[in-house]
Amino acid sequence: MRGVSGTPALFALDATPAGIAFDGKGERLAVGLGDGTVRIVPVRGPARGGDPLTVAAHDGAVLHLRADGDGFLSGGDDGRLLRVGRDGGAETLLHVPGRWIDALAVNGGAWAAATGKTVHGLGAPLDHPSTVGALAFDPAGGRLAVAHYGGVTVWPVGGGEPQRLEWKGSHIAVSWSPDGRFVVAAAQDNELHAWRIADGTAMQMAGYGTKTRSLSWGAGGKYLATSGADGVVLWSFAGDGPFGKPPMELGPERKVLVTAVACHPREALIAYGYRDGQVSLIGFDDRPPVDLLPADGEPVAGVAWSADGGWLAAAGEGGRVALWRRGGGLMERVKGWLRGA
Repeated sequence: MRGVSGTPALFALDATPAGIAFDGKGERLAVGLGDGTVRIVPVRGPARGGDPLTVAAHDGAVLHLRADGDGFLSGGDDGRLLRVGRDGGAETLLHVPGRWIDALAVNGGAWAAATGKTVHGLGAPLDHPSTVGALAFDPAGGRLAVAHYGGVTVWPVGGGEPQRLEWKGSHIAVSWSPDGRFVVAAAQDNELHAWRIADGTAMQMAGYGTKTRSLSWGAGGKYLATSGADGVVLWSFAGDGPFGKPPMELGPERKVLVTAVACHPREALIAYGYRDGQVSLIGFDDRPPVDLLPADGEPVAGVAWSADGGWLAAAGEGGRVALWRRGGGLMERVKGWLRGA
């Protein structure tokens, strides 16, 4: 298995990461932090190796960070949604005083953000029966899935009546299959729910040891990798989807829960992190994994690939960020990325 090689660049930040993402060109890595800043570091291109940017984005914590073309969108607990450019400039897209940005989704320049029960960004505000837990555009950008208590509401972006996908319980993450045929939502009660959009047929996907907060689709869209168990749980969405099919569980039985997963955008590889800080890489065929970072007791908060799969980053809850270049031997260490640099 071709993997990530070389020694990672390690950055010790003094705030908790709330989101980690590469820009669309894979030239810059951004991390949104609990101290309200967004850190942007060039990893390749003309600016590679230059000093990182520290953007004072929010009066409070960053809650969500997403790639947005060459830049990023950042939502904070100050009720602001910002577009942060590659040069560190910030533009306010939404401000709802006294509320948090509870959820955020981006697709091809379009965005949607939730404050409490209300979703903004699709014209008139859209209200829901309970606080919004997560948002996701379909791959074509024509529909928005809104997760909340009682299931998921799917809104046509251009207006019209929504589709209701019902299941009891509070839902905290949501994702579309790459072909747009299925919506999957993670629930507070340690299980997933999947719906086939064509007819609304629902399925329960249970057996997790904790809440599933990380969902990632494999290249080709036939498999969904998920966190929340002792190993990566991989569901098949080929044909009629996961209905009646047991999942695969990848990785050794370490008796430590997986907290974050990220499928390679082009190959059958999954990068994943554990609650004890270990970061590993495994193929869909369940051959022995490659361990990239040893356990150090700091839970992995997120992992992310660049769009071309050439770079991998992982962030720990204590502020540790690791960065690898895939297949390139020893990676040149990026200069001092510390708070205030």
